[in-house]
Amino acid sequence: MEQLISTGKVSRGYLGVSIQTATPQSAKDNKLQAQHGAYVNAVDPAGPGAKGGLLEGDIVTGLNGVEIKTSDVLRNSIAMIKPGTTVELQVIHKDGSKATIKPKLGELPADNIVPAKRLKNVRPMPKQQNQKQLQQQQKQWEQMQRQWQQMQRQMQQQQGDDDQ
Repeated sequence: MEQLISTGKVSRGYLGVSIQTATPQSAKDNKLQAQHGAYVNAVDPAGPGAKGGLLEGDIVTGLNGVEIKTSDVLRNSIAMIKPGTTVELQVIHKDGSKATIKPKLGELPADNIVPAKRLKNVRPMPKQQNQKQLQQQQKQWEQMQRQWQQMQRQMQQQQGDDDQ
């Protein structure tokens, strides 16, 4: 609010990456070097992340010394930092080596959209992971349906007992 009052606009920090959350299951399935953090799917070659040394396949595990467990936490934390600020990212590269990189944040475009042509190689984690997640979700959905049907039967039974 202060920023809006003083400057007439809201500026958000921008790293220039496409990310998703690394989980213990995705780490196992995809042989990732960390079980938690923000997995970097793609890097805008003209963005602050690339200029600071962030690479596709990296996992960001910390921001300014604070642990990062999900991509949402990294995305929101970066957005709250003033553009032009240099941040410290703790990173685990694809090869397992650890590094601290110090990109200088850019400003998130006003429309929050980065031209797709700049993020040519946006790749989610391999399909195997996504299929396993879909299978797990399907099983959960089926279990919920069975529970719902069981509850309906119990309610009908109780209603029948009440009518007698």
